[in-house]
Amino acid sequence: MNISTEKYLRAFSEKNPASYGDFCYDIGNAYWFYYEQEESRQAHAVVWFEEAARIYEKLPQKDRELQRSKLYIEIGSFYKKIVAAQIAGSDVGMYGEYWRKLITWKAWNDENPDRELITLRMYRELVTRSMEYAKYLREDGITKQEILGVYMEIEADMLQMKKQATENVRQEIAAIMELLDGADELLASSYADK
Repeated sequence: MNISTEKYLRAFSEKNPASYGDFCYDIGNAYWFYYEQEESRQAHAVVWFEEAARIYEKLPQKDRELQRSKLYIEIGSFYKKIVAAQIAGSDVGMYGEYWRKLITWKAWNDENPDRELITLRMYRELVTRSMEYAKYLREDGITKQEILGVYMEIEADMLQMKKQATENVRQEIAAIMELLDGADELLASSYADK
């Protein structure tokens, strides 16, 4: 960020903290859900959610946004820390905690749904990460039934969405359904002796 941009943002935050917090929150969401570089989306987003949380902590009327910002920070921090923890052999328990954060995120969205594409991107993340970390989730005590239960909820919700969906939403649903087909097989092998 250049000096004039920093100066503008500082003035913005001083003049209208609530709007500045919302601005940071929206930028965080944009990075999290729309940034093209998959491997660095959350890292870029976390910086903005940290700034939003800093502002929201002083604004009681923004408690919901504060809690969501903190959750995004925790999930995004997992991605930053997990590789180093794997190398150090200190990743035990991190996957279960990460999964619980994803489930909290889903529960919040179930209560107060976001835009369909954002909800679908969250679903994609849940399915993709449960596949990627299946072995580790199992080791951290997350059962196959828990994961399959989430899959069933996701499928049911997507069937409802599909009824009045735009073409973009239909394409995203189709991609997630394809992932779910592969996820069932992967879970079956990862949880084979349980």
